[in-house]
Amino acid sequence: MNQYIIPVTLAALGGLTFLAYHHPKGYFKVAGWLANLFTVIALIGGVWDFTLGTSFSSIAGFIEPNKITIARDLIFTNLFIPLNYFWLLIFVNFYLYFLQKLPDIIKDDQK
Repeated sequence: MNQYIIPVTLAALGGLTFLAYHHPKGYFKVAGWLANLFTVIALIGGVWDFTLGTSFSSIAGFIEPNKITIARDLIFTNLFIPLNYFWLLIFVNFYLYFLQKLPDIIKDDQK
């Protein structure tokens, strides 16, 4: 699945870029909804992953030293969003915001 995430994301961003350039009013409707969705997913995932990390550091002292790696691997396989996907979500959110502001940036340059 990992080999499909980046190409699909790039294709979707290309489509959104085309939409933003050729149909800005339609893009504003779609981008607001997508940005909100990605923000909620990133927040929920961030909180979930933070609580897993905090829980692990709290119980790490009670786990036998030879089993700590097994426990860490078990806990961190339950991450809501792996770290690289989390940063990808943040990047996509910033890109959506940039595309929303692009008409204003272009207008300012043309004056």
